[in-house]
Amino acid sequence: MLALRSGAAGYLVKDIDIAALPRALHGVCHGEAAISRHLTMRLIERHRLTRTDRSGLRPVQSVLSGREWEVLDHLCDGASTDEIAEALVLSTETVRSHIKNILRKLRVSSRTEAVAAARQLRDGVLHV
Repeated sequence: MLALRSGAAGYLVKDIDIAALPRALHGVCHGEAAISRHLTMRLIERHRLTRTDRSGLRPVQSVLSGREWEVLDHLCDGASTDEIAEALVLSTETVRSHIKNILRKLRVSSRTEAVAAARQLRDGVLHV
């Protein structure tokens, strides 16, 4: 899945029928995806679980770490520092440190501005 998010045009399993390989490569060269039916179903299932508010989505390239995105997702849900600490099994001080880093990296001065920046990053509007 990460490869697809990073721009891959598909995914072929190593035991692909050798006769199908040229057809798959030709299709990719002409703008088609090379993807198995099994992976297609996994993508469909994952899409069904995606929240409509885009929370949880992360840009392919981001100045924030994965953990910082987790904290930011909780901020987007309106969670307090203590609630985030409990949900992520972190100390309150660690969460505060993550929030401080998020604000610095996003060049904002409040949690509200960080939530707005997260929405813009998910929509591809903001580039930090």
